[in-house]
Order: sequence, then C-alpha cells, then structure tokens
Amino acid sequence: MYKLIATSTLAVFLIACSPKEEVKTVQFYLDNEDALELKMAYCKNNPGKAMTDENCINSLEASSKLKDKVMFGEGFKVDYSSLDKEKG
Repeated sequence: MYKLIATSTLAVFLIACSPKEEVKTVQFYLDNEDALELKMAYCKNNPGKAMTDENCINSLEASSKLKDKVMFGEGFKVDYSSLDKEKG
C-alpha cells in the first residue's frame, strides 16, 4: 500500500512539474508562418485542447488576421470591440 501511495504521489509531482510550452504571442505567429502552420495543424488534430490552449488561440487569431489581410488588403482593420460590449 505504501508503494502505491508513494508511486501515485511521485506521478502527480512529475506531471505537475513537467515543463509547459512557452506561450507565443499573436505577433509571433504573424512573423513566423512556419510556426503558425505547425501549431494550426496540431490544434486541428486536437480540438479539445485547442479550446483552452493559449497557443492554439493565439495562432487562430494570427491566422484570422492574415486572412483579413489577404482578403481586404494591408490597411484593412476590423473593429471587434462592439462584439465585446454585446457579451457583457
């Protein structure tokens, strides 16, 4: 019984202390399209994690901004602030 408790405690400790992936900014993904493509592929294959993973969220935002840029040109800016007000 003691071995089971010790092993379980050790496993929890190792999982909790495992290194986490550095959170990349939206700008990082805009500047590094290869990293953006890799992260987007990962997030598409892990949709459950994509909803809570900060890097998935930031890469999705960067992808959206790049699509807006392609569709509407360099100077186009979308104002999403009215959407935030509707939520509150």
